[in-house]
Amino acid sequence: MLKEITRTKAITVVVALLTGFITTITPASAITAITPSAAGPFTFTAGTAITNITFTETDAAGTTTYAVNNPLPAGLAIDAATGAISGTPTTAIAAANYIVTATDADSSTASSTLNIAVQMGISPATQTVTGSAGAALAATTAFTVTGGTGTMEYTVTPALPSGLALSSTTGVITGTPQIAQTATTYTITATDDNNFIRTATVSITINAVITPPTQAITGVAGTAITASSAFSTAGFTGLITYTSTALPTGLAISSSTGVISGTPTGATAATAYTVTATDSLSRTATATVTITISAAAITPATQTRLATAGTAITATAAFTAAGFTGAITYAITPALPAGLTMSTTTGVITGTPTGNQAATVHTITATGATTGTATATITITVSPRILPATQTLSVVAGAAITATTAFTAAGITGTVIYSVNPALPAGLTMSTTTGVITGTPTVSQTATTYTITATGTTAGSTQGSGVATATIAITVGSAIAPLTKAVNLTLGAAMTPTAAYTLSGYSGVISYVIAPALPAGLILNTTTGVITGTPAVIVAPSNYVITVRGSTAGVGTTTVTLAVYAPLAAPTSVTATAGNASASISWAAVVGATSYQVVSIPAGGVCAITATQATCSNLTNNTSYTFRVSAVNQAGAAALSTTSAAVTPKPPFVTKTAKITVSYSVTGTVIPRASLVKLRALGTQFKNDNGTAAVVSVRGFTTRKSPTAIEKRLAATRATLVTRALKAAGLRGQYNTVGNATTNRVGKKARKVVVKVTYNAAG
Repeated sequence: MLKEITRTKAITVVVALLTGFITTITPASAITAITPSAAGPFTFTAGTAITNITFTETDAAGTTTYAVNNPLPAGLAIDAATGAISGTPTTAIAAANYIVTATDADSSTASSTLNIAVQMGISPATQTVTGSAGAALAATTAFTVTGGTGTMEYTVTPALPSGLALSSTTGVITGTPQIAQTATTYTITATDDNNFIRTATVSITINAVITPPTQAITGVAGTAITASSAFSTAGFTGLITYTSTALPTGLAISSSTGVISGTPTGATAATAYTVTATDSLSRTATATVTITISAAAITPATQTRLATAGTAITATAAFTAAGFTGAITYAITPALPAGLTMSTTTGVITGTPTGNQAATVHTITATGATTGTATATITITVSPRILPATQTLSVVAGAAITATTAFTAAGITGTVIYSVNPALPAGLTMSTTTGVITGTPTVSQTATTYTITATGTTAGSTQGSGVATATIAITVGSAIAPLTKAVNLTLGAAMTPTAAYTLSGYSGVISYVIAPALPAGLILNTTTGVITGTPAVIVAPSNYVITVRGSTAGVGTTTVTLAVYAPLAAPTSVTATAGNASASISWAAVVGATSYQVVSIPAGGVCAITATQATCSNLTNNTSYTFRVSAVNQAGAAALSTTSAAVTPKPPFVTKTAKITVSYSVTGTVIPRASLVKLRALGTQFKNDNGTAAVVSVRGFTTRKSPTAIEKRLAATRATLVTRALKAAGLRGQYNTVGNATTNRVGKKARKVVVKVTYNAAG
């Protein structure tokens, strides 16, 4: 055993592997130890030069050499003479032990074990980003990783704020944050294909925001300010409350909107006030409102009046004053135009200007009896004018116009002279003293605007002034008459030529064209506009537009509504039935007819036609009539039908009753002559009335209340005699002879026969 120790001069006893070095026990003449300059384990970063590791020797004899049992991580090397380990590692590796052995001149050795790992390098290692809620965040810097293998994958903990996202391939954070937060650190982890990881940190702060960030308010003491704008917020949660630094007296901030409003009571120089918005989680954001309050002022600060001579102006606005003490007096410079005045107590300008003035700025000065002075301006322009300002004249060539309205001038001094531009249409003239236009235009023209200028000229020793204009729009139309025609034709029948047109306002060669083309067989005379011909086709009612033009002036249109109908047949089966002073006529319908005409022979009466029937009234009774019918369409009446059978209108029959008493004496004439005359008259009347179905009742009376049979027979006999007399008189009908037992008053000798006739007679 002692021989072996002497031969190797070193027995190495491992005391502590994990402490990064090994203490050896050697003979007194051998190297006893090598100690590294830093205790391990060592973790280096790829891409970053390491701090050199050096060794201290104990009891070494002579020159020492160093070696390592395994190759060091790529990029690192050991100095064989000094044992120093240096370099820049290039690739990440897991932790591993490396044994460094020192050998001195006596060949004795000592070793030290180093635990070395190389982590990936990442840049930047830290970042800080500050953004605002609702605004896109400035993207973080993309990471650079050294020493890794393959593609890097990036993750983040904890989760990013709402609205932000991490790129898994670059580690870049982008997006628009929605909620405010204080500075928060996020760990970005890069992982390579070998699952080596390296982390970096990003600190993110998101500020709450209120907009607009700045506002400015200017006001006048004693006058309500224009309220500031309401704020818009981003990044807040829950209820938002607004506060501000102390505002000028009279102004206040709305705790719910941040709007500043009110009426300041005193003047203040421009001062910045901080408005703070605070949410339910105590997040805050601020904005600045600069407020300036002026002392004395009158409003409105400026006004404008565009006035017209001779017309009362709209009164200017009364002033509102602030910052004054005592009664306020108003003055104006330069002097107002003639006819206008200003109230010294209100500054209001009223009146009717009489002259003219170019745009002039007048300064109104308000002065407080005790303190305060302020100014405002009003720009006044007074234009001369002529009325009416506009006129319109629409006439037809060849017709004298109604004279235009004479002008009334205001604000023009001196003699007023009227001129017109451009020249009026041929035939019209204008009075230079009144501007009135008269005459008869001869040539048509489209609507043209003419400017009439009124100018004040020298009048005696006074120089006139003022120029005013008015306009008149003149249209001279060309005329064509008539404007419409209706032409209804029958197929195959030569038409009556249409009437020539009457024209005015045209000049040069006149030509006519029609659209669309006329139906076959019809032609338009292009120099007269007359349509002639025999239609060869049936045409439904259609509009044809005829355009007439003068080669130098005038254009117009007229419409012809033209239709061609099939010929109509004469009606057939015409029948007539007589009535009382009337007749009813009927016939068979005719294809294509729109109505019918009825002719009575002899002429007379009035016929009311419905469909294929007619009733002709006001005819003469007992007169024979015949009738003919013709069919009618839009082209007119066609041929008459054959004549109907003759009919004779008659009055209607009425019921008539006639009653006559025939008196006679017992011993005298049975039927007195006077009674016979009456009976004959009754018969004649019956004949004249054309009576029919007469019922004649002849009743004979006796003198007794209870007549004997002989007396009854005698009464019946007397009645029979009367019946015979009636028949002889020509009274036709049914007879009923009765002997009546009822007498006249007792003692009377008179006798009677009562004749009652009922019959139908023509009324």
